[in-house]
Amino acid sequence: MKLNKLLSDTQSQIEVSNLCCDTRLLEPGSLFFALQGSSLDGSQFVAEAAKGGASAIVSEKNIDGLPIPVVVVNDARKELALAASRFYQQPSKSFYLSGITGTNGKTTLTYILEKIWSDHSSGVIGTVNVRYGKKVVPATHTTPDAIAMQKLFSSMKEESVGRVALEVSSHALEQYRSYGSHFDSAVFTNITQDHLDYHDN
Repeated sequence: MKLNKLLSDTQSQIEVSNLCCDTRLLEPGSLFFALQGSSLDGSQFVAEAAKGGASAIVSEKNIDGLPIPVVVVNDARKELALAASRFYQQPSKSFYLSGITGTNGKTTLTYILEKIWSDHSSGVIGTVNVRYGKKVVPATHTTPDAIAMQKLFSSMKEESVGRVALEVSSHALEQYRSYGSHFDSAVFTNITQDHLDYHDN
């Protein structure tokens, strides 16, 4: 896909064949997003990404001296989520998507929805695992990162899944992991003191 189809801040026609924000997952032709984390700054790895065959870099900082284009954006996490949705052809538009957030009860509610939807082809993405069709995949996070999520949505679309229940953690909301997804409904279960230290207000 052309870079200007993934990002609104550039007219570049460079071809992009993969998205990543971790150099360990870099492939030739990748669009690399230099994300600012709690302990690591992705801009530290842009030279490695360029050397590894990245087609371009997306960063919140001006970076000089690279042999590939650098697209400077206001919020790299938002741009990553939008780009991931576009890269996979906005798959969440093809099914009914319900997002469940809150401190407690998210997993239980996804199981309830899955049972209610038993006469439909449904999918669940959550803390325990990812389930759709005949596939059951162990979960690494309550809410996958934006790239993994849109890839899952794309697979669900290919399997003709009609309804999806997605656990959306507060961390995921803060990090815009589900940004750019097309939700048909949202459920807020409750809020307690858990994780408030992460959000800092």
